[in-house]
Amino acid sequence: ERACQQWLLDRLDCGEVACRIMLLHLKANATDQIPDLVRHYGATNVSLIKHQLETGQLPFDEWEAEMEAARREEEEPDGDTTMQDVPSGEPAPSPEVKYASQLTQLQDMGFGDKEKNLLALIETGGSVENAITRLLADG
Repeated sequence: ERACQQWLLDRLDCGEVACRIMLLHLKANATDQIPDLVRHYGATNVSLIKHQLETGQLPFDEWEAEMEAARREEEEPDGDTTMQDVPSGEPAPSPEVKYASQLTQLQDMGFGDKEKNLLALIETGGSVENAITRLLADG
């Protein structure tokens, strides 16, 4: 249980840092330059992880699957295994594209700060309801 909690805390840290990096790219108007690994962790539902940690409802199946994948990586001979967790193929869409409809909803509800709205959506995995809660709490 303790290992699973630590795994969640690590994912939470990565998700929060990735959100900050993505926001910096947004402010610099450079969303096309966001690294894939940052996009991967930026898709982390930070609110869900916080809820799981607070309630003790730990995702043991997900944790065990990731630990098994890590064990298999260690057993593989030499090959490049440094980016195994990063999805391959097409890069993930920018947060502005991914959450376009949610951004429109928030703006239609009177939340006019696009950057704050986007950060709230990134942090909540696209949940408009949770983003509103976060925006109201932040003032």
